[in-house]
Amino acid sequence: MSAANKAKGTAFESQLADYLQRQGVDAKRLPRTGVKDIGDIAFPMYPELQARRTMVVEAKNRKTMDLPTYLREAGDEADNYEIKYPAAGPTFPMVVVKRRGKGVQNSYVVFDLDEWIVMMRDLGVF
Repeated sequence: MSAANKAKGTAFESQLADYLQRQGVDAKRLPRTGVKDIGDIAFPMYPELQARRTMVVEAKNRKTMDLPTYLREAGDEADNYEIKYPAAGPTFPMVVVKRRGKGVQNSYVVFDLDEWIVMMRDLGVF
């Protein structure tokens, strides 16, 4: 990855974390950890419930989209996060992809369908 692309990705991660915080989400940027990456951003989900979970976000700001790769990375990083921070509870991997020419608030949010179903069940939606 070129230095310019890395800077673009880092800027998007910061914008995303700032945006989530402004929306009342307790989002934290995560440190880069190399081979055992733990994601870009994490935040607790519904801490008022007994079943505490953490959302682990993989943020992408790329010219082209590769959703299968992004989802695989997010899943691996969520697993690594659970190992590093077991007290945070189980994780949900999520990918946030910046839309070209749009602000952070118009980014795409991508989940694996089964992960989304588990999350909705945990929330009591169905």
